[in-house]
Amino acid sequence: FLEGIADEKASRSAQIKRFCDTKALIVAYKILFYMGLRIGELLALTIDDYKVDKKELVINKSYKRLKGKDIISTPKTPNSNRVLRMPDIVIEALDEHINRIPFPTRDTRIFNFISTDNVRRALKSEAKRLGLPIIRLHDLRHSCCSFLFSLGCQPLEVKNYLGHKNIFITLNIYAHLYPDQLSGVTDKINFASKTVSKSYQQENEKSPDHYI
Repeated sequence: FLEGIADEKASRSAQIKRFCDTKALIVAYKILFYMGLRIGELLALTIDDYKVDKKELVINKSYKRLKGKDIISTPKTPNSNRVLRMPDIVIEALDEHINRIPFPTRDTRIFNFISTDNVRRALKSEAKRLGLPIIRLHDLRHSCCSFLFSLGCQPLEVKNYLGHKNIFITLNIYAHLYPDQLSGVTDKINFASKTVSKSYQQENEKSPDHYI
């Protein structure tokens, strides 16, 4: 998807109109996927929220546009306040993006020149052009959740990383995305029980009453 959206010539040929900076969009999508931010959290980020020396991103507010005015509010829940260590792929993209912002101050919003509609429309139009499944913008957050689980992260780690209110939300998202994964539990039990049974049989051939 990122390679496709970077091909502005192909997008124009497909008559896709974009009213914002493509490079800024690419950075936004990387943060949404790799860090699982809500769109309001992403758009509220300021230069001061990026702790360059610690490679951390502070999430402590949310942004929305209401009746032509920019509204900055507290996050969705208290758990949404978090400080995240940033992966290298995000750091590289964000550094390049910030260097392109003219005369930034500590309070400058990092994504001041894109909107929720920009991000949502580009996601839909480019996915359609590329023949990819069309998903909701919030589904990128779900994608991050499943990605973290696939890396072997523990449920509590994923919960804290995404800022969920409770761990049941985290687990429900994963169960919803991968309902067939539970069948793997049975396979593991079958394998383990057969292995244990075989081991006991070999060790207790003369005393069969000693094994289950």
